[in-house]
Amino acid sequence: MVILACEDGDEDGMDQSFPFDSPFLAFKFKDEHIASMKSSWNIYANPCLAVINLDGKLIEGPTGNKIETELGAGAAVVDQWVEKGENL
Repeated sequence: MVILACEDGDEDGMDQSFPFDSPFLAFKFKDEHIASMKSSWNIYANPCLAVINLDGKLIEGPTGNKIETELGAGAAVVDQWVEKGENL
């Protein structure tokens, strides 16, 4: 599941980043949980991809270009993330 946590300066900006017909979910504009997530998972850049398991533990996060490198491996990286998430 993909959930967008947007930090655009206004709702119009968020609407441009995340159109109403997007296939993904999103937190509401200025949702209080976004700041908490950034702090918990050490997210300092926008945009970034963080992979979180259902228990809220970080599987992969914004550590340099590691995620970008993994995404280059294609769909197989998802299996790696699932396995890592099961072993946290």
